[in-house]
Amino acid sequence: MFGALAGRIDAFVGKGYACVVKRKFHVTLLKHDEGVSVSCPELPGCHSQGANVDEALANIEDAIRGYVDLYGQPEMRCEIREMEVVTA
Repeated sequence: MFGALAGRIDAFVGKGYACVVKRKFHVTLLKHDEGVSVSCPELPGCHSQGANVDEALANIEDAIRGYVDLYGQPEMRCEIREMEVVTA
């Protein structure tokens, strides 16, 4: 029984299936007259845009995948803080 299962697992692993890693990234959105700009501060230079929020988020998702494919997973996490600034 276990031998058959081990054989099926070996066959599955032998097919070269990639390991899937799920990770959360922070993104910033900026709405303007031409649409929405979006950036991922954890990945330097990873920016995109779209005509609306949904399109911008879909585009940054593609940009993040491309960044990680090219450069690998970032070693450090970016700390995101919100602050209030009083201006004159």
